[in-house]
This record gives sequence, structure tokens and C-alpha cells, in this order.
Amino acid sequence: MDLYEITQQTLQLVEMLQDGEIDEKCYKDTLESFGTEYAIEDVIKSIRNKENEIKAFKDEITRLAEKKNSAEKVVERLKKLLVDYLEFTNQNKVKTNLFSVAKKHSESVNITDSAKIPEKYLVQQQPAVNKKQLLKDLQKGDMIDGAEIKTTDYITIR
Repeated sequence: MDLYEITQQTLQLVEMLQDGEIDEKCYKDTLESFGTEYAIEDVIKSIRNKENEIKAFKDEITRLAEKKNSAEKVVERLKKLLVDYLEFTNQNKVKTNLFSVAKKHSESVNITDSAKIPEKYLVQQQPAVNKKQLLKDLQKGDMIDGAEIKTTDYITIR
């Protein structure tokens, strides 16, 4: 019997106990016969397995991200090598049997002192809510329009 079925039958037992259809001893004996401890252990084992899976996924994502970053750095170094070669040989373009390489120029802005940039070039950002401070103030009893404390139940497994 799974935990869902046990929960449903337990609710029925509680109703029967409240209605006087069964006594407390019958209630306890029936609960023990459900094997709830084993069902709970099975659920916790499933949780642990999924948590381990999630950790393995996160580790793999990290490993692949590191590999991706390394490959991107190699590509950038190889491109720089080609640019250096073209500059050294005073060429802007080289054609091979398979590829054609051309050196191009692009322009970008380097900000040396952001405090001196005129306001017309600044982009307005949406203000962010400091949720930690907001929670502290709400817990102290401050009434703040637009916010409330949300309580969420969770379990701990040891």
C-alpha cells in the first residue's frame, strides 16, 4: 500500500473514531497494520534518490560549462593567432582551398569613468526589492503595503 492510500484510509479511520464506530485500540491497531513506517521510508528513499540525481545533473552541468568555456577560449586564441598572422604579413585577406580569412575592424566603447558619462547615455534600471530586509521588517511587525509574510511548510529528513 502506498502513502496516498494509507493517508486516505487513515482519514477514514479518523472519521470512524470520531463517529464512535471504532474505539481507540482498534484505531491504533489498524494504523500499525498499514505499515506506514515502511511507506514513509520508501517515500524518503525516493526523495534521496531524486536529490542525488539532481546533484549529479548539477555536477554535469558545471563540468560541461567548464568544457564549453575552455573550448571558447581556444577558439578566441586561434582567431587571435590568425589576426596576428595577417598583421605580421601585412595582409587583410588570405584564401585557401577550403576557407577565406579576412581581417575586419569593429568598434566598441570602453568606459574609463562611468561617473563622467552624460545622463542621456544612461539606461534606467528597474529597482529591485530587498526581500531579506522586507521580511525582517514584516517580522518585526511593520505594516508594509504590497507585501506580506508567506509561510510555506516543508520537511527535513535526517
